[in-house]
Amino acid sequence: MRRQIESILKNYKTVSDEKFSGNSSHLAIVALGEIVKELIQKFAIEKDSILVKASYGHGEWAKVPWIAFFDKRVTENAMSGIYAVFLFKSDMSGFYLSLSKASGSNQSISAKLSKELKANATRIRVLLKSLVPKDFLDGQPINLAVKKGPGVGYEAGAIFHKFYPSDELPSDVNLTKDIKALLKVYDLGIENGTIPKDNTVPPVGLSPVVPLSELSAETISHWLKSSDECGLRCKPELLLRTLAACLSKRFLILGGLSGSGKTKLAQSLAHWITPRPNAINLESDSSVHSVNPHFALVPVGADWTGNENILGYPDGLQPAHYVSKAALDLILHAIEHRDVPHFLILDEMNLSHVERYFADVLSIIESDEGLELYSGDIEKPGTLRKTSAGKPVPPKLKQLPENLFIIGTVNVDETTYMFSPKVLDRANVIEFRMHPIELEEFLSNPTKPNLLKLDGNGALFGKSFVDASKNPVAVPEDMKAKFDAEMLLFFKSSQVHGAEFGYRTAYESARFIHFYKLLSSHADGDTTWFPVAFDCVIIQKLLPKLHGSRAKLGPVLKTLWYLCVNDPESRGSDPLEAAGESKTEPQLNIPAHAPYPMSAEKINRMWRMMMDNGFASFAEA
Repeated sequence: MRRQIESILKNYKTVSDEKFSGNSSHLAIVALGEIVKELIQKFAIEKDSILVKASYGHGEWAKVPWIAFFDKRVTENAMSGIYAVFLFKSDMSGFYLSLSKASGSNQSISAKLSKELKANATRIRVLLKSLVPKDFLDGQPINLAVKKGPGVGYEAGAIFHKFYPSDELPSDVNLTKDIKALLKVYDLGIENGTIPKDNTVPPVGLSPVVPLSELSAETISHWLKSSDECGLRCKPELLLRTLAACLSKRFLILGGLSGSGKTKLAQSLAHWITPRPNAINLESDSSVHSVNPHFALVPVGADWTGNENILGYPDGLQPAHYVSKAALDLILHAIEHRDVPHFLILDEMNLSHVERYFADVLSIIESDEGLELYSGDIEKPGTLRKTSAGKPVPPKLKQLPENLFIIGTVNVDETTYMFSPKVLDRANVIEFRMHPIELEEFLSNPTKPNLLKLDGNGALFGKSFVDASKNPVAVPEDMKAKFDAEMLLFFKSSQVHGAEFGYRTAYESARFIHFYKLLSSHADGDTTWFPVAFDCVIIQKLLPKLHGSRAKLGPVLKTLWYLCVNDPESRGSDPLEAAGESKTEPQLNIPAHAPYPMSAEKINRMWRMMMDNGFASFAEA
């Protein structure tokens, strides 16, 4: 293959200066190209879906001849979609191996279209970056030595590439290895949705090349579809709450019944929205597959009494060594890949006192003041301690990376510890319960989900997910007044009984409302989503901190019940006075007109627990 390419580079320039004809020298060039195609097909192509084609021009010799690899799931020609390709420089000083987006034209393209094509190529490069071999990411733009013609579009559409100078051509073995590496990324991009499976993708100037990468209701549909395909039973509302909660605050607690799917939900989000590992067996249930460096499942031990189980510790016997833990490894990886979401899943988080092992992390989540790991000088790299894998550990974490999301699962029984208000105030809390119909559906088809099939399916949303989580947002303008009024009313109702909330809760509740609307399927002008979203705010942010004796908790539960089952129009001019005068206690049957039925049901369960035991809390043992 090297010999044939070398001949093409040496002779093509001379031949292309002549008129396109069928003389022997021209036919020889085409024959050489066909030999290269056959060798590539024989030694580098491993999937039947790949189609290899070559072009040297039509009617006249092309300034930039190419040999392309089209995946038939995406495209079968160079006019649409994304494909892998050899692009020969017009001066024959070398050639590129590139993954490229078609410009939709075989002529010169406009400056506007070129700009949009480059922007979309950059966008896809960011989404695929963690999968791409480093020697394909030199940062230099592709240069085909052309000023007009289709070559301009080839340059603009190059997503990532590797250049081979004519005087340093690779061996057949190395070139075959590079082609296989490129096609592997191409395949993974198709499987995880970054590269659309559509050979009718319109020209880049008419629509974005990755239309689903922005967060919207389509994000939830995409996650739900992927979950169904892997055998995981999830309701759209639960996925919506989970995603909106993570975006509003990067700390989420999933609590409730043991075995109800809390850990599986956390894992499914991490598998779905982070890039797929380079090697994976989708059909296997076993753990024999590439470790995904973008998330870690860490079981909390009952003997955890310090932060060394999360942040590791300096080795007292080896001054140059730092004993790292899975959580710290994840944090360091997140720092190096800031556009990709990372997930720390703490399983059974309350098997030990959370404040003992997690207080430092809780503090840094809020303060961004940093955290010292050991004494050292970060300005002197040679003095940094290293992990057993040789990775340097900074003496201080300046802050938790903004692309790190922490999800804790919580079971409540006699072997666990209660969370303090300090912990609950820093998180959204989503409670898991099971209904008979859900168990009935499971029993009709009991299957174990294969989460590996989720891997990377939603990775195209990853960067938008990270960006949204760290950017300031506001409650939709048409609901701002209503949100403010309800928050103030619930604050006053809680304050009367010494259970009020602070600025942090109000701020994070506003963010949740914003993202709930963003991810829901309601059209502009439709306000029916707001009561559902505010119901989530009450049960996730306001109720979890409530606990106490009958004398302390009874009055506030009764007041909150009244507010949850009566809409603003029926509460009267003074809702708090009306709540105090109401003789109705929390009931099992929720009124049909209740604006916040989910919270009302929870308040009733807390009321029953309080009446039976003289004490109640949000967590139900």
